Amino acid sequence: YPNPATVEAHYRFALTAPSTQVSWQLLDLTGRVVQTEYWQNTLQQEFTVDLRQLPAGTYFLRLETDRGYSIRQLVVY
Repeated sequence: YPNPATVEAHYRFALTAPSTQVSWQLLDLTGRVVQTEYWQNTLQQEFTVDLRQLPAGTYFLRLETDRGYSIRQLVVY
């Protein structure tokens, strides 16, 4: 939240079992990674994505664990 956003976006997740490797990546429409962060041995996490240096547009936030991944759309204006 919020989405769309201008300055930053906040996310949180909770896993059903601890994951040894968790990461998020912010991708632009071409698939280029513009931001990323990693954690180890986590069950839940809250994080903030800084959007101030990004041009307006549509991005995708990919959250990946050792069990799979999910993707959320983020609009920056």
